[in-house]
Amino acid sequence: MAQNWRVRGLPDGARRALRSWEHRHRRLFWRVRLVVGVVLLGLGIFVLSYGSWWALAFWVAAAADFYLGYRIYQRTERQPPS
Repeated sequence: MAQNWRVRGLPDGARRALRSWEHRHRRLFWRVRLVVGVVLLGLGIFVLSYGSWWALAFWVAAAADFYLGYRIYQRTERQPPS
């Protein structure tokens, strides 16, 4: 099976999580992932303030968003705009 040229060089988990339209609009989506990660962190703090351990789920999701946003940012900085 041929690899998509847009996702070559990314780990397997990142390939599954990033869609082709995110690669076409890389500069927008690394910012979107950053904002979503901050919102998830805030939700985790809010939920934790009520004593629920569900905050860990928000923090794991935020960490995944930060990681994928970082990977998109790395690819954006290395490649010329499309």
